[in-house]
Amino acid sequence: MISILAKEFPDLKKLDSVSKESGLPEKKLVSDFKIYINGILVIVPRGFVTDLASIPWVFRLMFNPDDPRFTEAALVHDWLYAGEILKRTESDKIFYAILKAGKDVKKYEKICMFWAVYLFGWSTYKDHTEDSVKSVRALSGIKTNLRPICNSISDLIKLWEV
Repeated sequence: MISILAKEFPDLKKLDSVSKESGLPEKKLVSDFKIYINGILVIVPRGFVTDLASIPWVFRLMFNPDDPRFTEAALVHDWLYAGEILKRTESDKIFYAILKAGKDVKKYEKICMFWAVYLFGWSTYKDHTEDSVKSVRALSGIKTNLRPICNSISDLIKLWEV
């Protein structure tokens, strides 16, 4: 079981809009996002660029990708994926735990969003390059070349020691 505590989330005003070469809207974090996962402080660093909830257009009638109820989970999940911090499936579990800890997220929304990243997240994860992973890790001061760095959630405590 994953516990989520003491979130320090910068409000959405602190996410700058940027555009990717593909033209998709993205947000750049202008201050650190801090969250405790199983008692371990995890920091998504200032400067990290995210597309937040990557929701296919066919599902956007049900789920708005800019819905602030999903922002925390999407931000952490994107960082875990982009930096290959954890195995993909472990990152998906954290995404779900943050959704569960969030206020006003309906049970069906949590379940649908979890299964979407669990079943289709590989399509994003497989596109990472050595350079893209290094650039995300550099924001956090992480120097290791291991991919992924940690095998399980409990290994997160070693994150900045490697």
